[in-house]
Amino acid sequence: MDPLPARRRRARRGLVRVSRPLLVTFSGLDGAGKTTLIADLASDLRARGRRVRVLTMYDDVSLYSHVRRVRDALQRALRSGRVTTPAGGAGGGPLYAVVRSAPIRRMAFFGDLLSVLLRRASQRRRGDDVLILDRYLYDTLADAQGGGWPPIRTLLRLAPVPDVPILVDTEPERAFARKGEYDVPYLAKRRAVYADLFARIPGAVVIRNEDLAAASAAVRAAVAERSG
Repeated sequence: MDPLPARRRRARRGLVRVSRPLLVTFSGLDGAGKTTLIADLASDLRARGRRVRVLTMYDDVSLYSHVRRVRDALQRALRSGRVTTPAGGAGGGPLYAVVRSAPIRRMAFFGDLLSVLLRRASQRRRGDDVLILDRYLYDTLADAQGGGWPPIRTLLRLAPVPDVPILVDTEPERAFARKGEYDVPYLAKRRAVYADLFARIPGAVVIRNEDLAAASAAVRAAVAERSG
């Protein structure tokens, strides 16, 4: 039996409360603690009987994720045929540099936007109460800084505002100590970009992750406030 109609029948009998589908997004520096906060939120919501789906923007949703899957399939085919792959591997090389460049990221925004809209439609079809995205279109725009066309402000206006758009903020030094993937000067510039973007987003929630328990509580409270 389809679970959504069953839940609605139970709701009419007063057994459960059906809330509107929510889109909750997390943005922020690498090492800000997004993954930990997402796992905590998802666990809490599921314990409360909510149907939750967690996706990663760069692995499951973005245009880049599809390009990467094609690349990985080609690399597997080359390895199976005992053909040497080009230098750079999965994490670098010319394809990575081109796809991650600011002009390409601006153009890729439209593919990412379409993919987000399709995922939101899938959320409604599946009957998921909450869709959580680890990164969002705002992170695509953070990648696309540095001049060019279309303007970032125009693209920002095209991005559907999530029900709970969360920026996980932390000091660059703290983020570097947690993950160490990018250096502190880069992280400081990236943090300023996020601050500028989220100042323009209606209803944006900025969570300072200096204490994990306090940050988790703030995330839960923000989602609960908008779950009605």
